[in-house]
Amino acid sequence: MALGNHPSQIDGITNYGRLKFNTDLFKGEGPYELERRSVVTLLNSVPIPSQGNFLFTDHQFSVALEVLRKRPSIRSILSMPKIGKLMDNIDRWYQYWNTHAKIDLEILHHEGKLLRFPFVFPLFLLYVEMIISIIPFKKELPLGVELDYPQEMRNAINSYHKFNILMQTPPDNEESQSCIENQILFKERLFRSKTRPCAILWTFIEFWIKSHYTGFWSEVKEYSGFHACHAVKIFFNSIFTNGIETLNEKLRDHLPHE
Repeated sequence: MALGNHPSQIDGITNYGRLKFNTDLFKGEGPYELERRSVVTLLNSVPIPSQGNFLFTDHQFSVALEVLRKRPSIRSILSMPKIGKLMDNIDRWYQYWNTHAKIDLEILHHEGKLLRFPFVFPLFLLYVEMIISIIPFKKELPLGVELDYPQEMRNAINSYHKFNILMQTPPDNEESQSCIENQILFKERLFRSKTRPCAILWTFIEFWIKSHYTGFWSEVKEYSGFHACHAVKIFFNSIFTNGIETLNEKLRDHLPHE
């Protein structure tokens, strides 16, 4: 059984406020049924953390990864055609974050234009949305206490903005060698964004997790401590790739006057 978040009701909006990335969202017959079944199978493969265990661990994601190994049809690679499905509905997604996270549309549009590849920012926000919905726990909060969703999304935007500036600022003579190497790697990943979008996306996500979702990071980082483990990336990439059409469709129920 997959975890759901604790939704807050917003006047004038159906379906209990913001999106819940649980099995109920993807169940049912109709278009993209095969893809939706894949997401349900994947979500059901991840066990609910036991009492006192505040989040999923890399071991629990590895359980889901075993399902992906046994059923490779569920496992999906992040691709530009699927990202295009998100970008075709970008105005609706920005309206969604404006409504539920209380973020000005002007800020959303501005951040989306900072990189020459405009898909990176909204894709980053959608992955943050998935992560804090499926894993709504922070070490400093008691179990059962709901995350401050607008604040978490603001933290994510601030993290995106900060990291982008760090990577775009020319290094000076006092910069450490590791900072310079990170900038070089970032520019290489940015250059290959259209053919390898996963690399640049997860560069931003990892920076955010390290800064604002630190408990999660301590559980899912690689032994080197620099990157998230492979299982986590495959898990969320597969949910996005198999679920983006359904998410676009269901988004209408979470917007006013739709």
